[in-house]
Amino acid sequence: MKKHPILLPLLLVMAFLAIAAFSLAVSPASAGELPPRPETPTPPSPTDDVEGAPIILLPDDADAIPPGAWTVVQWQTALDDWADVDGWQGHFERASYVQWWVGPEHFGESPFRWLVYDGEDRDTLLATSDEFTLPEHRHHTVIVPITLPDPSDS
Repeated sequence: MKKHPILLPLLLVMAFLAIAAFSLAVSPASAGELPPRPETPTPPSPTDDVEGAPIILLPDDADAIPPGAWTVVQWQTALDDWADVDGWQGHFERASYVQWWVGPEHFGESPFRWLVYDGEDRDTLLATSDEFTLPEHRHHTVIVPITLPDPSDS
């Protein structure tokens, strides 16, 4: 019996082609168009439902913020006295700012100011901001700049 050296490679190629053709025949792409998917609604932006607006204390030099610095927002009374705003007191964030939320019932109120102390005990006042007005509407951010003393001057 004479052997044909080309027969085995030819059979292997034909088997490979048959497997490839079969896999293409049963793939989802060959089944035609996929059924339509239901549309996924786009979720509303988080700011679409927000009623308030922020006030932000932003020092001009983040390196001047002493560790443990304490901030207080005050409002001016009808008797021209300054009173602390309950809840708007705290430390600077790691990103070197302080932010508080203003509800719509307080939009446009003034005057307010920000105080920065060396610590929660409020022993030493480091700086007082200029007076400012709370945001006028929900897309209005009030940024209050403040200059703190250079720590190297102490």
